[in-house]
Amino acid sequence: MSKVGEVITVMTANGEYVGKVKNLEGGVLTLSDPRMIVMSDDGMGFANGIAMTGIQEPKEVTFESYTFFTETDQAVVNAWNEHTGQIVVPNKGGIVGA
Repeated sequence: MSKVGEVITVMTANGEYVGKVKNLEGGVLTLSDPRMIVMSDDGMGFANGIAMTGIQEPKEVTFESYTFFTETDQAVVNAWNEHTGQIVVPNKGGIVGA
């Protein structure tokens, strides 16, 4: 079970998202600083938001329907931290937009 404050990966029918657990109650999951994972010719990276027509860098999103959530690879957590301004870590490559 994920804990509040933990950065996790959420899989949905529409894509993959990374964010920090704000609340998980009754199967409803709220993430703070969510980012959608995107692929490009340069590799994997973060979208500036979670929906094509949504605001950039949303503060939170609530998922009422998702396939599963899981721990996030530490390299992705580090890149997410840097991308969202949580902390600055050395970028050793591998994730675009970090």
